[in-house]
Amino acid sequence: MFNKDPLHYHTKIKFDQLLEKREKALWFEINGVKTWMPKKCCKLLNEDEKTVYIWTKVLESNMMKAREYIRNLNKDNLNKDNLNKEKQKKLVN
Repeated sequence: MFNKDPLHYHTKIKFDQLLEKREKALWFEINGVKTWMPKKCCKLLNEDEKTVYIWTKVLESNMMKAREYIRNLNKDNLNKDNLNKEKQKKLVN
């Protein structure tokens, strides 16, 4: 008889912090990246050990989007800093 593993499509994650719980989602900090995960995609949440099984497809998608957002945010901040430096140079001259 076939015994299906209910966690076959899930990845075990050790999170840094569980930031918030809502009715339908959990907000995690995973490797320094903060991201929301749907509750229905999370299984066996263990707050004491800071582990959870997250559906792999959703985990990869959400983490990729979060990292891309942070990368773009950092680029924008760098561009703003460079513009401010140029403006300060023009004011001094």
